[in-house]
Amino acid sequence: MSLKKKALIAMAAIGLSVAAVAVAAAPANAAGSCASGHYCAWNSTGYNSPQIVDSATTANTTVSVASNYIRSWQNHQSRRWCSVTTNGVSSTITGYFAGNTDVSSAGSSVNFFWPGGTGSC
Repeated sequence: MSLKKKALIAMAAIGLSVAAVAVAAAPANAAGSCASGHYCAWNSTGYNSPQIVDSATTANTTVSVASNYIRSWQNHQSRRWCSVTTNGVSSTITGYFAGNTDVSSAGSSVNFFWPGGTGSC
């Protein structure tokens, strides 16, 4: 594991235990609708309910997830987002979501999201 990835995981764990900023989900948009400048995730394929994340947050925050599994997402930001799982001891990046992408059918286990910069988390 690269030093950069280890540092990110350590920062994520510290953020969870010390000063994590949870972002409450906004009211759900219509199916398949995610506003410009937002990152959205759903617990079903095809951007159908329930929508579990709708965030316009900037980098260096964590975004808690109500469900531990996402099946579709829309990233309408230029920054990359990462999904992170925790097991009480360590954190693992389970997915990378490139900027300005939509994925209607996939799956990723997740406890929280970490929005990164334009190319990394």
